[in-house]
This record gives sequence, C-alpha cells and structure tokens, in this order.
Amino acid sequence: MEQAGPDLRAAHHDRVTGGRRDDVTQVRARAGVGLLALAIAVLTPRPVAAWGYVAHRIVVENAAPALPAPLAAFYAANLRLLSDASIEPDSLLRGREGDKEARRHYFNLDELSRPPFRDLPFDEDEARSMFGDERLERAGHLPWRILSVLDQLRDAHRRKDWAKVVSRSGWLSHYVADSYQPLHTTRNHDGRDSCNQGVHAAFETDMIDRLKARYRLETALPTTFVAEVIREPRRFVFGEILGNYELVDEILRADTAAMLAVKRQRSDYYEEMEGSVGRLARRQMSRAAATTANLWYTAWFQGGRPELPDKPVAREARP
Repeated sequence: MEQAGPDLRAAHHDRVTGGRRDDVTQVRARAGVGLLALAIAVLTPRPVAAWGYVAHRIVVENAAPALPAPLAAFYAANLRLLSDASIEPDSLLRGREGDKEARRHYFNLDELSRPPFRDLPFDEDEARSMFGDERLERAGHLPWRILSVLDQLRDAHRRKDWAKVVSRSGWLSHYVADSYQPLHTTRNHDGRDSCNQGVHAAFETDMIDRLKARYRLETALPTTFVAEVIREPRRFVFGEILGNYELVDEILRADTAAMLAVKRQRSDYYEEMEGSVGRLARRQMSRAAATTANLWYTAWFQGGRPELPDKPVAREARP
C-alpha cells in the first residue's frame, strides 16, 4: 500500500502492483520463473488488493466456521456474499472513494513516532491535534477504520439489518487482515528505504497465491478456538498493530536474503521467501481470522445478541 500525499498508496498499493513492479519482475526472472509465466504475470492486469484477494477470502472463510452456533449458521448460509464483501474495500470502495479509501488500509506508525510508540494517542481526535491533518493523512487511518466498521456492524445487529451485517462483517475482516500484514504498519511498506522494492506484493500476494491450498489449510483456526467478547476494542486493535510492526524487519531481511540467493545460487525467490517467512505469513493470517471472529462476536453480543436467520439474505443494495 502506498503513502498518502505525494507518495499516496495509489489504488491502494498501485505502486506495489504497478509502476514499481517492473523492478521486481527482473528478479523474478532470475529466480527461475519461466519466461512464459513471467510474461503472463507482467502483462496480466493485477487487481488492487492488500494481502491479495486469495488471502482475504481465506481469512474470512476461516473465521466464519469458528463462531458459536447462532453466528456460524448465519455466516455459513451467507458465505459467498460474506467472502465477496471481504474484497470490496479493495474493489467497490476503492473505486467509489479513491484516495480516501486507500488511506483506510494502512497505519504507518513510524510516520508519527518511534518505537515503542508510547506517545501515540489511540483517540483519533487527539492524534489529529498532536500531529496535524497532513501528517495523519500520510500515516493512514486503519485502526480507526476498523473501529468504525465494528460500530456499523454492531448497529446493523441492533436493527436486524441482515444484509448489512453480512457486508460489514466482510469489510471488517478485510481491514482486520490488513492490520496483520506488517508492511501495512510502516512507511517503508514496499522496501523503498531499505533496497527491498517489490517486497510488498511479493510477500502478501505472490508468495501466498502460489501455495493457496496450503495457506488455506494451515491458517484454519483450531477446533479448540472459542470466540470471546473484546471488552476494549480500541486498546486491543492498537495493541495488535503495535505488535505487528515488530515483524517488519524480519520480512525485509528475508527479502534481502532471497534476492542474494537468486543472484548467487540461481535459487527460486519465492521458495526462499516461503522458507524464511511463510510460517510468519500463515501465523498472521490465522491471527487475523481469530480477531475477525472475536470482533464479529463482540458486535453481535453488544448489538443485543439478536436471533439470526439461518438462510441466505439478499445482497445489500448499492447506491
């Protein structure tokens, strides 16, 4: 995802899947990717997506069956709509709201402060007062977007607006998943500042799409998982993002090592990345599914625990 302002994460992370991508394809060629496959990858238009559409669908589809019976039955009956809604922030909303939507998908902690970020206010108005509008726009709005959509989901439960419950559940899963992609927490999101340009799409999309069956299987929540109410969502969301920032350097180091392996040993770049940070990616996707399930359960609980239909609902009307 791109920075706000002059470096705006155009088209969510257009720099990742667009102009900057040419630098990466040269490395992919040396990584042992066949010329035909490489040509297809370069010439085929790429959807604008954080984590990639495949990963977002995996997260939401792994979260749904992990809930207690009333919610699990509702989401099972509406799984197709739910999964489709999980990619709408990258498609429908990005197309409708442009750069405003793009800024909702990341939160560059190091744009505002330095680790361990003890001076970072969790309240958006306080943050805006401390840092100013322009700086906060560059940093992004991800945590507050998660909290806003959580509120919308809770209100939809209260009104028994089942179509909106489905759409907002899908949207919420998307933003939650973005918060578990460590490169969505730093202004060095595509490695430009560390000679790692191209790492964003390589890590969050290409590496996962190559092994999507494995990622789906190994990120499923265990049968022992029990959804719980998150009593302080704002503190929880910020705490998770702060923790995910700590993983940034591990991904950048893995990319550097994989690039060197390509040059020195003609290794496959993605195999090297999978060996170094594949487990990290799967762990983050699984954690995103768990948080998604817990936030869905929280919204339902705080929304009055309404009785949910166990049949498909109509798709929410679009303006």
